[in-house]
Amino acid sequence: MPIQSLHMLITLALLLAAMLYPFLPGRYDALAVPVSTLMQLLGAGGTVLLAPIGIAWLVYERRGAKPRSGAWALAAVVAAGLLAVLLCVAAYALSGVLLAVAFAIAALLPLQRLARLRTGVGAAEAVTAARYMALLPLALLAAQLMLAGPLTQASRARGIANSAELLDAIEAYHAAHGAYPASLAAVWQDYAPGVVGISRYFYAAKGAGFNLFFEQPRFILDNFGARELVVYNPLGEHSMISHDSWILLLGPSRVESTPGWFQVNDAGEGWRYFWFD
Repeated sequence: MPIQSLHMLITLALLLAAMLYPFLPGRYDALAVPVSTLMQLLGAGGTVLLAPIGIAWLVYERRGAKPRSGAWALAAVVAAGLLAVLLCVAAYALSGVLLAVAFAIAALLPLQRLARLRTGVGAAEAVTAARYMALLPLALLAAQLMLAGPLTQASRARGIANSAELLDAIEAYHAAHGAYPASLAAVWQDYAPGVVGISRYFYAAKGAGFNLFFEQPRFILDNFGARELVVYNPLGEHSMISHDSWILLLGPSRVESTPGWFQVNDAGEGWRYFWFD
């Protein structure tokens, strides 16, 4: 296998690992979801901005036409630079300044390499650059489309299954004291969802029962931009509100009729998941 192909496979494997990481079993990682979202945007945005240039450049080089790598490299730099700016803005929105700066630094190396191609290079270097632009975004996008459903379902099921110990403890408290706890607010959380992209379980007393919930990581192209909250209620009185200000301003009588979600689905055994836009 040529060294360029091996390097491309390693790069693709690292990008895919970063994209899929939040949906895997493991300890919570606060950067997992933001970085995964950036990889998803790289796949979607790169398919629009980079892949067409890469494919056209690759075809041009394969035809053995008069070398014009400088012109193709210029187009690549402009498209890649625009994509890098958009992703840096997304990084800032998702996490803050540090991730945006880190992503900007990471983007400098490929941009510098593309810029050097403007001075003219051999066909081999041009073909390698074109392959990266054509194949990496398409592979990331294809992985999203194929794996979004199975990975989301598997990680949601794991988060639900791993709540069993916590729910048993809550029911034991109810049996001992005749009521569910008013709050589980504490410095340390002793019951973990066991999914890299799920931070913790949240508890809220509700009437004679309670809601136990967590936020499920999602792929951006799966119901574009939707956020998912997975909720358990022992009495079937599930609720989840879009904004905390609504609870304060509308009051209990009105807020339940204006929850903000656009779809609710049954997840079995007292669980439902709500989709918010």
